[in-house]
Amino acid sequence: MNFNNFFSELERRKVYRVVIGYGIVSWLIAQIGGLILSSFEAPAWIMKILIILLLVGLPIVMILSWIFDLGPEGIVKTKALKTELSNDKKRITFKLAFSIITLVTVLIFAGWWSWTKLANDNQKPIESIAILPFDNFTRDHDQEMIAEGLQDDLITTISKIASLRVTPRPSTMRYKETEKSSLEIASELGVDAIVEASILKFDKIVRINVQLIGIYPVERNIWSGRFERPLSEIYALFNDVTQSLAREINLALTPEEKIVLSNADLVIPEAYKAYNTGKIYWDQLTPSSLQKSLKYYQLAIKRDSNFLSPYLGIIDVWGGRKQMGLASHNEAYSEAKNILEKAHKILGNDPNGLNETLSWMEWDWKKREKDFKTKLKNNPSDATAHAFYGNFLMIFKRFKEAENHTQIALTLDPYNSLVQGLYLTDLNKLRAYEKVIDYVLKNDLHHPLARNALRESYYLSDQFSLAIQEEISFAENVKKDMELKNTLESGYQEGGYLKAFKNAGDLLAKRSENTFIPCSLISKYYAKAKQKEKTLEWLEKGYKQRDADLPYITVVHLYDFVREEPKFKAILDKMNLPNS
Repeated sequence: MNFNNFFSELERRKVYRVVIGYGIVSWLIAQIGGLILSSFEAPAWIMKILIILLLVGLPIVMILSWIFDLGPEGIVKTKALKTELSNDKKRITFKLAFSIITLVTVLIFAGWWSWTKLANDNQKPIESIAILPFDNFTRDHDQEMIAEGLQDDLITTISKIASLRVTPRPSTMRYKETEKSSLEIASELGVDAIVEASILKFDKIVRINVQLIGIYPVERNIWSGRFERPLSEIYALFNDVTQSLAREINLALTPEEKIVLSNADLVIPEAYKAYNTGKIYWDQLTPSSLQKSLKYYQLAIKRDSNFLSPYLGIIDVWGGRKQMGLASHNEAYSEAKNILEKAHKILGNDPNGLNETLSWMEWDWKKREKDFKTKLKNNPSDATAHAFYGNFLMIFKRFKEAENHTQIALTLDPYNSLVQGLYLTDLNKLRAYEKVIDYVLKNDLHHPLARNALRESYYLSDQFSLAIQEEISFAENVKKDMELKNTLESGYQEGGYLKAFKNAGDLLAKRSENTFIPCSLISKYYAKAKQKEKTLEWLEKGYKQRDADLPYITVVHLYDFVREEPKFKAILDKMNLPNS
């Protein structure tokens, strides 16, 4: 092959001119495209495809410019060279080769510069993160629950930054020992970055390693750090991590946030460990886990009577017990009130809505809403607070506000079974029965709140056979109440769903003479049996009992058939709830 002839042909066929022109035009297209796409916040992959198309187009343009020429007659096929190159043409060959090499170098540099600038420009600011379950490298497998507690504490501390959305622990626990990539996890949780942490030591000294992994435009390690403090300064350690993280992602802390993150109480290690364990048990929200939670909270107080957190934990335990029908109002309120008084001796007054559980038990609605707002101001990423606030707003038929907080809760903590259950409960109040049924079955939910929403949706959408099946399954598998199960089955065989629900109501009413049964549960069975007088009778008893579920009767549609009754409206008036 004669390279001199080849380069001369490139010049004669004007290939190098076309390449230079194509390079300039492509560079301009990339710059303008990057500006436009950035302005519209388009995904980074669109720009990648544009650059790939421009690169692929280069050899196509070179081939076409070799074959065709543009002249006065338009586009014509280039004639082949029949004569030997002149000496002048041969002398130009070196210049052509040098020009082409220079052009290719410039194009490579321009492409690299454009790509780098594009990547930097398309790095989304980090506005949301998920902290994955801690890896335990202490070789002490008994500290797995401690690892969960440390993760929860770090989430709580970082959540104090209002401008950063942090996924709560329940939705991240599904990724413990996962094989999914950071990109997959971030996509499922809807966050901009992932935090991975590991416990290297947990004894008198706590040592953890923290790594921040960005996702956009590509997965990359943004920052990592190792933090160490005495266990007594564990809360200061979390403040250290939070402030370092904020600096690395250029988050501007407010003056209030700086003050909060510069102060941390000292703890007695044994008290902290007991409290941490109690907190993890409370999150499970089962009768047995609440009992274990109470035990560890009490142990924490025994180890350190000035440690405030376990006092508040005990209040939550009694609130949970009452709400789940495991304790009467008098018992739960008395225990919670007693422990709150002890907590106030430590803190003095109640500047931070510490007695929010008490405001619910006392049916002090103004105080309850104030407590919600205070809690969400202090921790905007508290998904359960958003979910419970939405549930609370439903009672007062402030539906748009309620839906807003419920959606925020689901965005923050999409796989939290409690949040999902509260969301479904709210959908029932909005008469979205088919949506409830589809959601529960599609996601295979088994949390008691979700299954209760499913039972009511079946009933309220006139799918009575399915409603009875769910009631029987609930009695057998959740309540472990074989007598209730048999009563429902035999009643259904004798007289259909109305007889089944009436018999169930009669059974629980009889039991209530000797043991605590929530009146709202009995009233719901009678309501499903369309027993008007019995329904109203047990609702009135629920008012005297200060039943935990009674405030929801404003929007529970099981009671629509008695809603206009004077007795029903009188109950609402006595509770200061809307009766229209």
